[in-house]
Amino acid sequence: MPAQALGAVSGLLADAATFAVALVCLLRIRAPEPRGATARSLREEIAIGLRWTPADPHPRAPAAFGCLTNLGLTGFQALQVLFLVGDLHAIPAAGVVAANVVIGAFQQSYPPTAIPGPRDRDGHRGELCGRPRRRHSARDAAAPDP
Repeated sequence: MPAQALGAVSGLLADAATFAVALVCLLRIRAPEPRGATARSLREEIAIGLRWTPADPHPRAPAAFGCLTNLGLTGFQALQVLFLVGDLHAIPAAGVVAANVVIGAFQQSYPPTAIPGPRDRDGHRGELCGRPRRRHSARDAAAPDP
């Protein structure tokens, strides 16, 4: 397996590469500024956002959850690699674990629109993601819709 041959560093480098790709993508965004807008520094923009986010209840909870989750998972991944390499001497496994975290994060950024779910009583497949399909049969006609 390529990750085992490269060791623990390969997974961490792949993780760093995803951050570099995100940085490049963010730097390529060119949004037109509204007329009459004053030029502000990045520090001023960050300060405005940090004042606005806690004040508005709608973005406050998701922003706090995202920050704490990212901090916790990044710390967990760092400790996991240290444990695998330092205590278990499992250098190839550490690379595989770190690479799988990066691959899983990448896969989650592109979720499928529909995953086939279990079959209903008429043999039709439902969907677990996206809008579920409603199939009508003779039995459904007698029962009211929920």
